[in-house]
This record gives sequence, C-alpha cells and structure tokens, in this order.
Amino acid sequence: MSDLPPYLERKHFGRYEVICPIDQGGMASVYVGRLSSMAGFERLVAIKVIHEHLSTDPAFIEMFLNEARIAAGISHPNVGEVFEVGKDGGLFYMVGELVKGQSLRAFYRRAKKCDMAVHPAMSAYIASRVCYGAHVAHELCDQDGKPINLIHRDISPKNVLISYDGFVKLIDFGVAWIRGKESKKDSEAMKGKLGYMSPEQMRNESIDKRSDIFSLGIVMYMMFTGHHPFSANTDEERIEKLLSGYVAPPRDHNPDLDVRIEEIVLTALAANKEERFENAAVMGDALADYARGEIPQIGSRMLSEFMHQAFDDDKNAFEAQLREYRKKHEAEKETFSAFDFDKQKNQSTPTTTSYAVSERQTAPSKFRWIVATSAMIALIGMGLGIVFKNQSDVSAPPHLTAKTPSKMPPPVVDASTRSVLDTDQPAAHPQQQATVKIELDLKPTEAAVFLDDTALAKGTSVVELVQDGQSHTLRFQAEGYEQGVTTVVADEDKQLVVHLEPLEEADDKKSGQGERRSRRSKRELKLKENPYQ
Repeated sequence: MSDLPPYLERKHFGRYEVICPIDQGGMASVYVGRLSSMAGFERLVAIKVIHEHLSTDPAFIEMFLNEARIAAGISHPNVGEVFEVGKDGGLFYMVGELVKGQSLRAFYRRAKKCDMAVHPAMSAYIASRVCYGAHVAHELCDQDGKPINLIHRDISPKNVLISYDGFVKLIDFGVAWIRGKESKKDSEAMKGKLGYMSPEQMRNESIDKRSDIFSLGIVMYMMFTGHHPFSANTDEERIEKLLSGYVAPPRDHNPDLDVRIEEIVLTALAANKEERFENAAVMGDALADYARGEIPQIGSRMLSEFMHQAFDDDKNAFEAQLREYRKKHEAEKETFSAFDFDKQKNQSTPTTTSYAVSERQTAPSKFRWIVATSAMIALIGMGLGIVFKNQSDVSAPPHLTAKTPSKMPPPVVDASTRSVLDTDQPAAHPQQQATVKIELDLKPTEAAVFLDDTALAKGTSVVELVQDGQSHTLRFQAEGYEQGVTTVVADEDKQLVVHLEPLEEADDKKSGQGERRSRRSKRELKLKENPYQ
C-alpha cells in the first residue's frame, strides 16, 4: 500500500508485538500486531494507534474511545471486530481483527487496471454483505436491550474490506453517531466524507439509519457503473447536484445493467428518505436475491477465487513479510510456558521459575491461595521448585511477578527454603532489581485496584512492578461503575488514564455531559480535504 506510516520505534503495545505498518490516515495509523503465548499460540491483529499530536486532545480521545465501545458491541461476520483499547507510552491504541485483504476501492481499481470483468452478481453479493453489516450496527442495543439508534455516517469504498478468503467487512466507526445522545447543534450531522453524504446530512437536518442507506446507494452506483452519481469539478457543484435530488439512471453509464439493479440503486438514492428502503437488511435481501438468481453458487468461495486471481502477488508479499519477521525474531522469542518440555530437555541444567510474593498482604487466606496455586503449577507442569521471600521482609512493595526462564536470576533461598530440584545448592542472597512505576489517573479515586487478580492497597495511585518486560493485568472496580480491565507491560514508567463508566446516570448528569460534548465538537473538523478518499 502507498503512504505507509513510519515504523514505530517500539516493540509492544500492551501485550501485543508490533510487526509492520499497514496504512495511515489523518487521525491514526494501523499496524500488524502479534499476540503469542505458550505452546506456539499466535494471533495476528490490527493495532490502530492515534497520532501523537492528537493524544492530548480530549474531544478526539473521547471520539476514539467511543469508536472502540461501539465496535466492541457488534459481533457479526460482516463487521470488523474490535478486541480491546488501551494507552501505552502516552499513545492510545485499539486492537481489532486483522483482515488479510483489500479495500473495496482497491478491489475495483485492480479489476479495472487488469481488465478483469466483475460480474454484476458478484457486485450485488458484495453490496448485500455490506448492507447486512450496516443493519446489525443500526440495530445495536445497549445493556438493557434498548436500541441505541446507531448511524455509521462514514460508509465509503475505503471503509469496506474484502478478505482473501472472500469475506466482506464494514469497518471504521470513528464518526458513528448515536441519535439522542449528542446535541443536534454544532453540525453533528456533517461528519463524514463529502462525496458520500446524504442530502439531510448536507443540510444538517435530523438523520437516521436511512442516511447510511443513501451512502450505500452512492457506493453501489460506483460499483455498478464506475461513476459517481454526483461527480463535478468543484465541491460546490457536487453539493448543488446532491441537493437537487436528481440522479442520472445507472443504465445511462452501463446500458447492460439489469433493470432490477437500477431500481435498487435509485431507491437507495431517493432524495426523500421516506422513499428509501425501510432498513439496510431489506436492501441486502433484494441484492442477494438478484445475485443468486444470476449465479446460484455465488458466495465467499467464488469471491475468494477472484481475490486470489487479482491480488495473489500482494497476498504472497504480505505472507513473506510475516515469515521474515518470524525468522528474524525466532532466536529472540521468549515465551513463558510451564508445559514446554522440549525446551527443558535441551537445557544442560535445570531451571527454576521463581515467584516472589510480598509478605505485606491484607488477607492471609489469599496469600495461602497464591502459594498453593503456584506450587501446583510448578509440581504438575515441570516439577519446578517454588521459592518464597522471607516473611520478615515487610518493606517490599505488594506485587506478584513471574520471571522468564531464559533471563531468570539464581533461585532466592534461605536455610529453611530450598528448590526441590536444587537441594544441594548453597543459600543465595536476593539481588536488587530495577522497577517501573505505573501512575494511575483513576476516577472514581476510591475504586479498588487489582494487579493480576491481587488486591492492592486502598487509594493506590502508583503501581510498582519489576522491570522484566512481562505483561500484567490491571483491573478496576467500584460500586455503581462498570469494571475496567487493561494490560500493561513492565518495560518503562508510564501513565494510565482510567475513568470508569457509571452504570446509570441521572438525567441532569446526562444533559450536562451532552452540553460538554457539544462544546468540544465545535473544535472538530467536519470534512476532509479530499472527499473521495
């Protein structure tokens, strides 16, 4: 892809390794990430990272986190999945599904460049999948089962992905809007790309899911004709054409187009939203019926064959890049696994996994549970010894750390505590280890903090960890608030912003928040310079 973002000078975001860049936009860059674990487990993901200069903009951060919350609530084969969101080293990031494929825009550009005919039935099949993904988003409900009236507002060829396996995904809910949650002031309806806006968006009127149907109509018009329905030399002329309500019939550009497809497209592009399809699913069904009528076996397998034919070189280049990464880092890979027997057999001397547990615990029963669990893992998995620090060391900070075997220091033992595999070794003295501090900006401040499921002292504002590069889970909970969970890597000092969401808010609080969002939205950009990107 062109205009790739610069490669990050860092190896991790949270528990994910950064492999290589994918794409960049005006607000964020996207990278391939990798999550690895024991027994060779590996998962490739997409990591969306906010540009550094936007990481201190409260309005933009709120929009970014809102996108994560919305996308995480949607589970459908035709919507890109989001797994988690976090902040690391001052940068906000979002982790989602890695779709190995191309955008809808790249799909048709490559077909045109290679003179590959795209059958109208295939275009109809692709469009139907986008409709189904949009419909699921439109029907999204809150935790009480009430519809939130979500509107995507940015449906365009660049925000539709087609995987090499033939699956279609609607992505990027960065400017999605929940009706009734935000003020109608400040041109909220104007967000999106100029070339794919509905007339009511352009006039800054009230919008609903039928505005997205209009945007889908523009995308379909381009898919079936290769032309934009409101093309012009200037933005002013485009807007004038859009607001006039006139759309040239698609068959003016493509005389061979089936009348049924023309009718579907023109219905979606009706100037009066009351004349459009009732919802995106109805339009998707009409497209799917046409596609199956033309080619009964149309589906992901046929689309996958077309993708491989058109993009085989791109796919192979991407896979080669991933193989090169694995090869380059194989020698450096450090995977902690209590069941990695082969690695243990190849070592000349036995290794001991040490769990250092602080004595300063508020609940003795929990301390005994940690000891028992650690012993069971070691004895059952590999027969490794467990070593505990002397209970008289009450000045140590509360933490629970696991050392990677390849970097583990000699076992810490005293006269009464020895490793079961190393009983002849003389006693050793603990060595001072470097630590990192995780500063918490926590709201509410009285929220309970848990490190790897171990409760920390009440009012904890700084979490201290051994600087070993390991991942740790932080959990936050408070009565009346949703629980928050994030992962941090013990590699460097960092700040973590944790503002828990209230389970319920009074109407007067919601009103106040709406006003604050309205004021912030005045500072946001409404349009991009190039409406067709």
